[in-house]
Amino acid sequence: MNVGQRIKELRKEKGLTQEELGLLIGVKKSAVAKYENNRVENLKRTTIKKLADVFDVSPSIFIIDEEETIIYNKVFEIPVFKTVPCGVPMAVIEWIVDYEKIDEKAISNGSFYGLRALDDSMYPNIMEDDILIIKQTSIVDSGKIAIVKVNEEEATCKKIIISDSGITIVPFNSSYDPIHYSRDDIKKIPVSICGEVVEIRRKM
Repeated sequence: MNVGQRIKELRKEKGLTQEELGLLIGVKKSAVAKYENNRVENLKRTTIKKLADVFDVSPSIFIIDEEETIIYNKVFEIPVFKTVPCGVPMAVIEWIVDYEKIDEKAISNGSFYGLRALDDSMYPNIMEDDILIIKQTSIVDSGKIAIVKVNEEEATCKKIIISDSGITIVPFNSSYDPIHYSRDDIKKIPVSICGEVVEIRRKM
């Protein structure tokens, strides 16, 4: 079954006309007819999302085989943990509080997880309750926002500055002070990087 046939079948199951479906997804009746006749070479991702919402199905239902032309990226869910502080390092509470969607292309570039931010030390870039999408890595370029683990039990989200003398973790909010860890501190405490913040998602 191709994508057009899927759309037609789902529309009929919902008892909708082509015109009614068009109104629900913001296109004309003629566009729906083209979808159902498989005359659209590249169906927009936003259209696929709207169709999935109307039919109450996963967007993955519109993934098609190699002989067809419309492609939709698979969507995966990653766990969001509560919580990593954006202030003074505190205990990392490792249980799942939510899930966030991330597409297949991102997943193919590494392992990811989510963390919910706490406090305002990274304001205005990161606000309390923002969801941070983290790429698991122990190597982060100087100047990036990273998750830094201290004492193997505590973690904080900060901009990191790497120098010959060690690592400085820097808040964006001037009400908080930077913390510097020397090379000896890094070994003895220890201090390690356990992820890079690659995306910030704000719940409105």
